[in-house]
Amino acid sequence: MRKKDDPRILVVDDDKYNLYILKEMLSGHHEVLVAEDGASALSIVSKTSPDLIIQDIVLPDMDGFDLCRRLREASRPSMVKIILISAKSDLRDRLRGYEAGADDYLIKPFEKEELLAKVRVFIRLKHVEEVEHLKEDVINLFSHEVRTPLNSIVGFAELLESTTRLDKKQGELVNHIILNARDLLSLAEKSIFLNSFGEKRPDAEMRAVSSRTLLEEVARSRDVMLNRKRIRLVKDNACDFPIECDGKLLFDALGALLDNAVKFSSAGASVLLSSSSDNGCALFTVKDQGGGFPADFNKILSPSLGAKDINYHGRGIGIGLTFVKCVAELHRGALSLLKSDERGSTVELRIPLKP
Repeated sequence: MRKKDDPRILVVDDDKYNLYILKEMLSGHHEVLVAEDGASALSIVSKTSPDLIIQDIVLPDMDGFDLCRRLREASRPSMVKIILISAKSDLRDRLRGYEAGADDYLIKPFEKEELLAKVRVFIRLKHVEEVEHLKEDVINLFSHEVRTPLNSIVGFAELLESTTRLDKKQGELVNHIILNARDLLSLAEKSIFLNSFGEKRPDAEMRAVSSRTLLEEVARSRDVMLNRKRIRLVKDNACDFPIECDGKLLFDALGALLDNAVKFSSAGASVLLSSSSDNGCALFTVKDQGGGFPADFNKILSPSLGAKDINYHGRGIGIGLTFVKCVAELHRGALSLLKSDERGSTVELRIPLKP
C-alpha cells in the first residue's frame, strides 16, 4: 500500500499501453502520475513536485528532447531526476538526451528490475542533493543572521574600551570580547563565501592593489593578536608591485594565513610575512615556528569538508585554509605548503599579477 511520503514519479508516454505497463511496474511503493503529451507533463510539473520523471522521446505535441530541456529550465523541479526511454539506441540520440539535461537514457525493451534499480538510485540521489541544499541554506541563513549582532558586540565593546576607564583586568576582558567576536564574524563571512564556491563561483571585484600596502594593512590588522602572544612579525615587502585582484578577499586570505601562523607558534616566536613577484605572479609567503602541519595537508584543503575534518576545525585550520585555497583558485592561483616539520612551516600563496 502506498504511503503518503512515497516518492512521486511522473511517467510521460503517448502510448496508453506503455503507460499502463510502467504504472504497474512502479506502483506499490511510489505515487505514479501519468501524462500522454508534453503539455500535460509541464502542467503536472507546475502543480506538483515529482521526484523523478520517466519520459519517452517520441511525443505527439513536442520533441522529447525539447520537453526535457523545458523541464530542466522550470524553477520548481530544479533537482528532479529525468530518465529518457526510447527504442532508439543510436549514440547520437543518447548524447542529445544527456545534453538536453537527462540523468539517464534507457533503451527499450528493458527489464523491470533494471528500471526499478535506476529509480531507487535516482530517488536516493535526489534526496541527498536536497539535504545538501538544505544544509547550505541553513549555513547561509545562520551566517547572515549572526553578522548584525556580532557587529553590534564589536562596536559596543570598542566603545566601552575607548570611552571608559578600565583597570588592567577589565581591559583584558573587553579585549577578549572584541577578538572573539571578530573571530566569529570572520568565520561567518568565510562560511558564506565557501558555500557560494560551488558550480556558480562568487564574483571577484578586480582592481589594482599595491602589494606593499596590502601586507602593511594585514599586519596592522593583527597588531593586537601579535602583541597579546608576544609574536615578532618580520615583514619582507621591499619590492612593491601592483596586483589585479579582489583586494578584500586577498586581504582576508593573507589574514587567515597569518592567523594560523600566530596561533600555532609559541609565545615569543617570530613569524615571517613576505611578498615578491616571479614569472608574472605575486608570491605571498608566511613562515612560522610552530609544530608543522599534519602529513595529510591536502585533505585539510578540501572544499567539501567531511566528518574527519571536524578534528581539523578543532585546531582552527580547516575553514581558514580551505577559504585561502578557494580565494587562490578564484584568482587562478594556488596555495602550497613549501615546508613543514617540528621547527615550523612555510606556506606560499601564488596569485597572477593580472587575471
